[in-house]
Amino acid sequence: LSMDASRSMDFKAANGKAKEDGKNDNPTALDQLWKTHKLQKSSEVLAMAAEKAYQQHDFHKALKFCEELSKLDPLCPTAGYTYVATLVSLQKKRPLFSLAHEWVDAAPKSSKAWFAVGAYYYACQRYHVAQRHFCRATRLDPHSPEAWIAFGTSFAMCDESDQALASFRAAQRLSPGDATSLLYIGMEYLRTNHLVLAHHFLQASHHANPHDPLVCNEIGVLYMTTSFQNSDYEATPNQKYEMAIEWLTKSLVLATGHVSSPRGDNEQNEEVATLMELLQSTSLQTMSNGTYWEPTLFNLAIAHRKLKNYKVAIECLTVCLSWKESASAYAALGYCHHLKHFAKQTKSDHWSYANEDENNGQHIHMAIEHYHQSLSRKPDDPFCTEMLQRALSDALEEQVFLPPTTDDETVRKDGLGMNKMQNRATAAAASAMTPTSNEQSSMMLTANEDGGFSFSIDQDDDSDVEMG
Repeated sequence: LSMDASRSMDFKAANGKAKEDGKNDNPTALDQLWKTHKLQKSSEVLAMAAEKAYQQHDFHKALKFCEELSKLDPLCPTAGYTYVATLVSLQKKRPLFSLAHEWVDAAPKSSKAWFAVGAYYYACQRYHVAQRHFCRATRLDPHSPEAWIAFGTSFAMCDESDQALASFRAAQRLSPGDATSLLYIGMEYLRTNHLVLAHHFLQASHHANPHDPLVCNEIGVLYMTTSFQNSDYEATPNQKYEMAIEWLTKSLVLATGHVSSPRGDNEQNEEVATLMELLQSTSLQTMSNGTYWEPTLFNLAIAHRKLKNYKVAIECLTVCLSWKESASAYAALGYCHHLKHFAKQTKSDHWSYANEDENNGQHIHMAIEHYHQSLSRKPDDPFCTEMLQRALSDALEEQVFLPPTTDDETVRKDGLGMNKMQNRATAAAASAMTPTSNEQSSMMLTANEDGGFSFSIDQDDDSDVEMG
């Protein structure tokens, strides 16, 4: 569930107090330097712009500023770590390889140069080799919090928790109150299931930088853990899922900069309305780093599914698939449709009955389709294999053999769908199937071997009508 260190390698660590104090001042100062004073070609201004974009997790924009800066000042010391971390986040291995070679050739004893070499091996998932180069970077510059955080991240990817926590604490000692080091300590405790300590450090990171969407995501993941129990009060599982939804929604709002319209609903309805408005907004659908936030939206869908808000969960998973098609997203979407099929019969879906079609066959067929999509990407998935068999069995038991009718079809009162484009002979035969008020008839539906269906109507003339 967690957006782990392999997806969010935030090597760039700055002083936490400077981030907090400059949250409201830096954008205005940067805009004045950029627009009023026309300093777009200044290396220091470009470094500030790249760091601001990286802190907002807009990696493509940060890379653009770093590349412009590299043309002006290839060895600019103020944005070197940001440049490397951006290349790792975007999996730009070849440019990172070239950059590391240039830095090592220019300054063989530079900590930043060997940091870039370690970052390249980290991007190639050769974590043990990356550890050696990050260790060399920490020895060349023991006062670099960026090198210590990268060193700890490489240990975490090798499941060496003690060494990872020791590296993160070293980074925290070098920059007390820094939100990045506190975040990684909390993420490591969350990964090793030390939930109380994870909650403490994640909350401390949130207080240090309340506008970081990654911190909100990790707190939401923490509340989704069923074994977690807050020391302040005992929460029920549904209350914990509601808290997870609140934090995960806040994470997406901060990541997109979306401003929701005020409402007078209660708190839970307002959160659902805000999320639905966000899902339909262009700010979320056109995100350049949508793949980065796909785990957040996936976790949000799971939390809504746990609360039986199937309509909201389906909307979230649909956006997830538009960002990244994965077997897990298809499986989760099929499971939501499968549950919604039974929820429409028991009326247990809290958010699905206003202005919505009540066709019972729609969701079971969509569930079957998405299970097939998931199995095409991961054929050995036991969950999808079992759920596909159950969905097919449910469709057969309820005699929901065909998908629901679309707009170009008309539904007869006797339940038989006739396409408008059918010829007159078929339409006349179908009209003959409808018994009059003076006739006593019975109708039976049987499946043929060729995949068609045979409707047998017992009338006075004992005639049968067959539809292929």
